[in-house]
Amino acid sequence: MFLALAAAPLCAQESSLDEALQTGRELFDKGQYDQAAQRFQKVRAAAPRAWQGHAYLAMTLVQKASHTKDPLLKEQHLTAAARAAGFLVKSDGAGLRFTDPLYRFIDSVIKGVRGDTVKSQAILQSLIGLPEDRFRPYATVPLRPNVEQAYAQASLQILTRLIFVGAFDDADTLLERVQPYVMPTGTMRLNFERQSAVVDEHLGRLEDAVQHLRNCVPLMKDDIPRQHDLRATIAMMLMQNKRLEEGRKILAELPADSKSPEVVAARCMSHYLGGRKDPRGPAADAAIAYYRSALPTYPVELAYLMVEQFADLVLARVDRRTAADERPLLEFAVSLARKQLEIRPECPHLYYGLYRLYRLLGDEKMEIRYQDLHKERKAAWGSKKQYDENGRPRCR
Repeated sequence: MFLALAAAPLCAQESSLDEALQTGRELFDKGQYDQAAQRFQKVRAAAPRAWQGHAYLAMTLVQKASHTKDPLLKEQHLTAAARAAGFLVKSDGAGLRFTDPLYRFIDSVIKGVRGDTVKSQAILQSLIGLPEDRFRPYATVPLRPNVEQAYAQASLQILTRLIFVGAFDDADTLLERVQPYVMPTGTMRLNFERQSAVVDEHLGRLEDAVQHLRNCVPLMKDDIPRQHDLRATIAMMLMQNKRLEEGRKILAELPADSKSPEVVAARCMSHYLGGRKDPRGPAADAAIAYYRSALPTYPVELAYLMVEQFADLVLARVDRRTAADERPLLEFAVSLARKQLEIRPECPHLYYGLYRLYRLLGDEKMEIRYQDLHKERKAAWGSKKQYDENGRPRCR
């Protein structure tokens, strides 16, 4: 009973602080910096060991300074901001969280942007310069290293979304702007290099893309499996861009028994390209055998492209004369394709392969059904360039 009574005032105090903080945030977002500063002063006084009051007050005072024309008053605001920020400079726990008002704004916009509509891209384009513009006034506050990291981190969030909607030219512009602010090591640099590689590949700069991925290897330090994944990605990129032997050379250096999805997918690509050159020869037989052994244990949510390749190999090998003898192979390909379409019913590519597989199986009803679905999905897909968060086509 005593503990419950003692906890009540504490809970009430926390609730009051949260309310004051939330009200201050709302005032800050509206540009009402005088009122916001009063709220954050209360939070700071009531909870001097918490980072929030110091952080928001520092940001608010800097914003007041940026909107003040009087040089003397501007200097006073910045000096007060520097004092309020002193706690953050000394605190290991605060990290980059002092930028929370900016992140809340960016996150709310990014989360509200879905799909690849013109409106979505316009919103994202308007965000490109926001972090840099928002943080520029902080140059005179003793938080500059943190500010630069925060700018880079916010920009990389926006960059991920630009890639998602296929706005690669805008992403390229943002990469150039943010590059000077990204630390030479660490997770942020790793993300920057990987996103740069995706953008360069889509803009036809293969050598730059490969180099960005190679820059990631030393950043992974002793994480050997991730280094293998990265080299497999490089191999895949080279093979997709008609540099088969160069990609295969990299694959040959990776462990033969690796079960990594990246490595397996790259080896499938190598087999696929070889099998397509001689669709009824030994290379095609080896490719089909490799796919049949790899796909049953491969993560189904990652297998779309591999299943599409496998269906392509089967259709190149089997014709009406050999369909009866190859029925088990055709049925295996059908089962894989249908499972993928349960996951990604919006994607048109496998519908095409599926109706041709049913044609070889002599199932006219299913052939017509999937042929019609293919036409429908293809028309709906149109010329859209829809990408996932890694910059890959959503159906791959």
